[in-house]
Amino acid sequence: MTTTKRKRGRQAKRLMPEPIPDTPVNIMCIIVNTPPKTDDEWRYLQDSDG
Repeated sequence: MTTTKRKRGRQAKRLMPEPIPDTPVNIMCIIVNTPPKTDDEWRYLQDSDG
């Protein structure tokens, strides 16, 4: 009976998303100027019963 050692570390569950083709300054301006989500748009509030 031969046993193999398990690889160390955590397995990657998701792949990295594609890089955004823009400058970091422009991306930050978009993030800062986007209005916040309403209560209807938050997943954790939609999934809860109460």
